[in-house]
This record gives sequence, structure tokens and C-alpha cells, in this order.
Amino acid sequence: MLGRMIIGGALTMALAACASDGTPPPASPPALAMTCKADRVQGLVGTVITDEIAQRAKRRAHATLLRVLPMGAMMTMDYRTDRLNIILRPGRKAMRVTCG
Repeated sequence: MLGRMIIGGALTMALAACASDGTPPPASPPALAMTCKADRVQGLVGTVITDEIAQRAKRRAHATLLRVLPMGAMMTMDYRTDRLNIILRPGRKAMRVTCG
């Protein structure tokens, strides 16, 4: 009997600790503005990409970061609204141009 009272008391205290104090939850962070504009450089698809062309594409897309990767390469999955991604086929031809 004493054991049930102790368990009951512990559960009551645990639930009370989770109770709201009436303050609203914090607002979700504002959505990030997309600064990269991949649509401005879609003409690169099928083009051989040199370092100079990639840097020009970065400026034209208003991106602050550039990532040039071969098709199938491992990449981080963090989403950056200011990053231009150029995915290459063999022969350094652009296969896909995206932001993120």
C-alpha cells in the first residue's frame, strides 16, 4: 500500500512539472529568404563547367556559396538559401543547377 502511494505521488509530481504556466509557446523562427536564384543560370545545363564559369554563375545567381559536385557524390544535406549547387556529369558537363 505504501509503495502504491509513493508511486502515485511520484507520478503526480512528474505530471505537475510538465504543466503549462500559461505563457504561450515561443513563435517559430521566420522563414529564410531565398537569396540564390538558380533559374537565372539554368542555361548552364549541358555546358562544360570551368572554375571561371562556375564563379560567374554564382554571381549571376546572387549566391554567396558555390558547390560543384560530380554526379553521385556524397554531400551534406543542410539547406542553404544562399548556395548554388552545380551537379556535373562525366566530362564536367552540368547536369543539374539548384539552390540549397
